[in-house]
Amino acid sequence: MYICSANLYTLNFYLKMLSLDRLKYIEGIQKYARFSVVTTIAIAIVVLTIFIVNQTVIKEKTLSDIPSSPFFSVIIITLLLYCFVFYRIKKRTKRLQELIEQMTEEEFQFLLQAQSSLSFYYKYAPTFVICCDRLYLFTLFEIKEIDPKKVEKVAYHYARGGSFLVEIQSPETTKFEVYTSAYPYLERLIRKYNPNADIEVYKL
Repeated sequence: MYICSANLYTLNFYLKMLSLDRLKYIEGIQKYARFSVVTTIAIAIVVLTIFIVNQTVIKEKTLSDIPSSPFFSVIIITLLLYCFVFYRIKKRTKRLQELIEQMTEEEFQFLLQAQSSLSFYYKYAPTFVICCDRLYLFTLFEIKEIDPKKVEKVAYHYARGGSFLVEIQSPETTKFEVYTSAYPYLERLIRKYNPNADIEVYKL
């Protein structure tokens, strides 16, 4: 009990040390995570319900017949995919919050500027952040840390939904998604650390 109380006191003290803007942004990240989790669960339930209704009502099968259906394996794969999404959301949220807590004030203000024009769904889900002079890229399967001074080339390809598929060579190539309105900030960030980098300029 004493240990838990001590940890809670330390957490409360640490949170008080953060600026109001950071606390507000962290709260936004947590709301976004809850929204994403609820959405994922809701979709999984809908897919499962549709499958069961299709098998039991339309095809007049019993529940015991469902596991032998060829579509059952598809449902299992779908549910596993949603579990993976849930795990990624949780891991991403925890890491992003840690980075925001560790950022300098200049780095945090840069994050706010880069995300300012985005809607709620994207505002609290940055695909790149700078923290303690290290660049963190949030890809589909991992969070990659690179030295921005070693970035050699940046190129982009058009993707759906107002975003780019960006390739960064540092010297390994990393592909990740960047919102079109945030890409100029990535350009500026890389040029700050490596003025000689070959960066494809976004033209409106």
